[in-house]
Amino acid sequence: MSSRQRPQAPPDPLPRVLVIDDDEGLCTALTVALEDEFTVEIASSGTEGLARLQEEPIPLVLLDIRMPGMPGLEVLRRIHALDPTIAVVMHTVRHEVAVVVRAMQDGAVDFLPKPCDVDVLCARLHQALRRAQRRRRCRQASAHRRASGQSSYLRQGRASSPRKSDRPRTTWQR
Repeated sequence: MSSRQRPQAPPDPLPRVLVIDDDEGLCTALTVALEDEFTVEIASSGTEGLARLQEEPIPLVLLDIRMPGMPGLEVLRRIHALDPTIAVVMHTVRHEVAVVVRAMQDGAVDFLPKPCDVDVLCARLHQALRRAQRRRRCRQASAHRRASGQSSYLRQGRASSPRKSDRPRTTWQR
C-alpha cells in the first residue's frame, strides 16, 4: 500500500441566493440564518437587486413584495425578463391572497411569510433552486436542439416517412 494520500477535492461552493429586502435587520438575520447552506448576497432595493443580477447571474432570489420605490411584483417581472430561469421566492409580512396569486402568475416559484422558520426557509430555497436548475437544463437542451436543427429534422423525418399501412409487408419463412 502506498503511504501517499489522495488529495481532497475542494468542497463544492455553496449555492448563491440574493436577498432583496429593504429591512436591514431582517437581511442581517437572514445572512446569519442561511450562511451554513447558502452564500447570501444582499440588495436593499429592487433597483440594486436588478443591477446585481445584470452584473452576474445568481440562480436564486428571495424577494420582499413590499418595498419603497420599485414594488416586489415589478422587480419579479423584470427579473424574469432578464433571465426566466432565476428562481424567485417571494416573502412578506402581509398575506394578501390576490398578491400571492399575482406573484405566482408572474413566475414566482414559492411564497413564504415573514417571519419564517429557518429550516422551512432553507428547505424551500433548496427546492426552488432545484426547480431553477431543471428549468435551466431544459432551456439549454431546447436551445441546443433548435441550434442543431434536430427539432425540424425530426418533424421532417416523420412527415416524409411512409405510414405503416403504406409499407410493404415482410413475411418470415423458415
